[in-house]
Amino acid sequence: MTKQYGFIPPVIKIEDYVFGSLDESKTLKGEVIRADGQWDSDLPENEMQNRYGFETYNCTNYGTLNCKNTLEQAKYGSFRDDSERFLGVVSETRPGGNNPHSVAEAVRKFGLIPEPELTWTPDINTWAEYYSPNPMTQKYLDMGKKWLKEFEFKHEYAFYGSHTLKEKQTRIMEALKYSPIGISVYAWVTRNGLYYKPSGVADNHWVCLYGYSKDNYWKIFDSYDSTHKKVEWNTNFSFGKKYQLTRIGEDNSEKKNMLQRKEGTQEVFLTLGGKRYWIKDQADFEALKESQPIEKIEWENVEKVEDFTYPYDGAIIGTPNFADYLKQLFGKIK
Repeated sequence: MTKQYGFIPPVIKIEDYVFGSLDESKTLKGEVIRADGQWDSDLPENEMQNRYGFETYNCTNYGTLNCKNTLEQAKYGSFRDDSERFLGVVSETRPGGNNPHSVAEAVRKFGLIPEPELTWTPDINTWAEYYSPNPMTQKYLDMGKKWLKEFEFKHEYAFYGSHTLKEKQTRIMEALKYSPIGISVYAWVTRNGLYYKPSGVADNHWVCLYGYSKDNYWKIFDSYDSTHKKVEWNTNFSFGKKYQLTRIGEDNSEKKNMLQRKEGTQEVFLTLGGKRYWIKDQADFEALKESQPIEKIEWENVEKVEDFTYPYDGAIIGTPNFADYLKQLFGKIK
């Protein structure tokens, strides 16, 4: 019999956000935070969902908060440890567990409260005690609202179930530049020193995916023993979530420009003013450098990527049109 950890598969609806969607109203913009897709240095301390002889079936809440904590650490240099018990109640987690979409929506709507306010102690070892107070009291709901005045939390699916294994791998690697990924896995069986998903089984657990060794394995941060796990590269994950955390009042539209070049080509993507543009050739790049200061970036050392997974959302531009565009935008091109 397959062990249960608390993961219930979500149902992806047409109104849900999906990473890289062609419909701009159904995808997050965000900013690249870890260009290499590796979040090892940002992980929180281990925190187990099974303690004191009691199984919480709260993996979707632990996995989601592990991603949030990692993202917060990377963006702001520290993170606040928040209560899984509070989130478990307001997300309506039940004895069978919960789905990660409902959990992320609960963070977005109800906020979070500090762990010490509603912590887990050894005397709490039954379902009724752990998932209490239920209904959640106004005192704690007000604390959650206070967090929502400081932070905005958003989420989107990293891929569809209909994507091929190769497409999922490519999308996960790209999404990891923006946030750690909440991911569904089959827990846990090993071969050749790595965890893998046997043929014909369904995912039964939700964890934080925080990096990879391409073509070798994915890095997993778990809420169970041996928290740092390596999962086979060709694992066909069923569901994944990308997250976005922003301080209220923080303006993401004026982040520094990002330039990425497709290996073996002259193609470059420019992130400028919250949109991405395709630069035709090196002459475009030089025109850009004349229009505004770009320190320590040369055509030869622009970040190289294997492929551009998603289409531009700006315009295809190239000299002389690109130079004209920059002149209109900055007014100081030579």
